Amino acid sequence: MKASVKNRSLQPEEVEIRVDSISKSGKSFTVVPYIKKETAWNYLDELYGAGNWDKTVTMDKKSADTPFYSICRIHVHTDDVDFFREDAGEGDSPKAAASDALKRAAMNIVPAFRALGTVPTFRINENDVADALDLGPEKTLKDTLRFAKFKVLSISFGTSVAGDFIKAMTIAEEKTGDIVHEYVNKGTREYRQEVSADVAERVTELRTRMAEAKYSEENMLKHYGIKDLSELAETEKRYNDALLNLKERKRKIDNMKKQKKKEA
Repeated sequence: MKASVKNRSLQPEEVEIRVDSISKSGKSFTVVPYIKKETAWNYLDELYGAGNWDKTVTMDKKSADTPFYSICRIHVHTDDVDFFREDAGEGDSPKAAASDALKRAAMNIVPAFRALGTVPTFRINENDVADALDLGPEKTLKDTLRFAKFKVLSISFGTSVAGDFIKAMTIAEEKTGDIVHEYVNKGTREYRQEVSADVAERVTELRTRMAEAKYSEENMLKHYGIKDLSELAETEKRYNDALLNLKERKRKIDNMKKQKKKEA
């Protein structure tokens, strides 16, 4: 077994992003990170050698209204180890169910894969993808998500007693590369140390711009659906979006003042 391979972390291109659900209002949706099927194959080949593992897959479907159900059993057999691991998966087709089962079974073998289970389901608001998906009156979020594809732009890992975990992940629209979501594990000491000063500075900047634009903090919190300005300051995209909106609001106020002076 190659220790260098066993200990390496997942790369962005080895993870796929799937749309999991869309809200009833059609204003937000959730996405979940998964390892790709080829990632599972490649890791097992690297760890044990292409000829030193194999799999058996069984398939079942209870009725026409239920998804396909699959069980994948992986057998690893080298000069040093000989063991089995299995898990179940499901999907709308036999191929999808078999792929899901393979990846789940591989998670029981490869520690790096289990790190994906340390992140929450990501909820993305319509405002955060409006530009990336070119949304408008004739192009709603619900309609667009049927064809939209997302990718992992960057990913970083940490290690704890419980194993590897994801410290940060950036998700982007696949074609344009526009960032649609930035996740940061706020429980790490490194995160708290790195961002606390920066967030405080950004909150101060927001309050200054809000005062200039005559926009209350209550309205700002309501507009972005947050409880505290620090939530807005922690995310680069939303912070910059807020500054642009406040700048535009101030511009309109200044224009109104100039117009009044002319009329006077």
